[in-house]
Amino acid sequence: MFRAGGFAKLQFAGGAAKMAAVAFTPSDTEQQLRKNLAQSIDLVVMTNIEDLVQSSNLGSQSSFEPLRPVFQKTMALFQLLSAANLDCVTETQLKRLANAAARMRNEFDQLKGFAPNQYPHRQSKIDSMIARYEEVFLEIAPVMGVSQHARLEDDVSQVRDLTRALEEKHRQFDSYKAETEKQLADILSKAKEITEKVGISEHAAHFSNESREHKTAARVWLFITVLLALGTGFLAWVNYGRTFALLEGTAPGHDPLPTGAFVQLAIAKFIIFSILFSAVLWAGRIYRAHRHNYVVNKHRQNALSTFEAFAQAASGDPETKNAILLQATQCIFSPQTTGYLGQEKESDGHTSILEVIRNMPSSKA
Repeated sequence: MFRAGGFAKLQFAGGAAKMAAVAFTPSDTEQQLRKNLAQSIDLVVMTNIEDLVQSSNLGSQSSFEPLRPVFQKTMALFQLLSAANLDCVTETQLKRLANAAARMRNEFDQLKGFAPNQYPHRQSKIDSMIARYEEVFLEIAPVMGVSQHARLEDDVSQVRDLTRALEEKHRQFDSYKAETEKQLADILSKAKEITEKVGISEHAAHFSNESREHKTAARVWLFITVLLALGTGFLAWVNYGRTFALLEGTAPGHDPLPTGAFVQLAIAKFIIFSILFSAVLWAGRIYRAHRHNYVVNKHRQNALSTFEAFAQAASGDPETKNAILLQATQCIFSPQTTGYLGQEKESDGHTSILEVIRNMPSSKA
């Protein structure tokens, strides 16, 4: 019902007066008086104004309609009192306020019980109600003045507390904002580094896939080469045995061949074995080509995979970092000797790359 507050005392610091709130705890007696006052106020403010006016019972001419503004002021006055801060009010004053509320309640009861046959006393009731309001107002007004001052101090204290809380929240927000911006900057920096590494790794993966394909193909063609070589050797061994038997005349069921037939058979076998031997050589060359491509692409993959580590190690020396980049570029784009291909020549890739860079159009053009 009543506002709980606290006294305010002056604190002098450096010549300046500052207000500091003092906690207030009412005594048991005062708490009981406040409770009684609250009950008396409730009985007044919960009264129906229409029951006091009695337009339906007394008629428009005999009712207490002229007192409606007074009734409304009374309700408003006691409602203000119910919300007032009574920390500075004495116990004696609390009793007076409770008695004032009781007298007003008694006045209301007399008006609600006013009968039509009491009409000659109507004007005296009106004057009594107006006088009662004046009396109650004089009792409550000083209390309301002190209460408004205490309430104002309480509101000022709450505003100060709220301002300090807002300032603290603002500092916390600034700290959180700075920390968040720092974290975002770190995340963006790491993301950029990861993106660069992923880009390099992605290009290395191209050469890794290419080398894997050539390695698989080289194994297949090595197997084909070995199979053709074994097949050619087996056929040569079988042919040698049969030919030797024919030349010795020991082959059962065969008569010695005439010279013309022998020449034709020799030419046919020569053609067959020439084709088989050429197939072995051809399969071997394909195997060496795939093996050569495997080694070259594997070398390029290793160059890209290790470039980042060497570049970071030489981050403080731009010249060394540029030299590492040039060597990696040369490893990727220059032909590489592997020993699998015959007559491989060392290529001056360094000079070729420099020529390409010199001939590139300038970005300012």
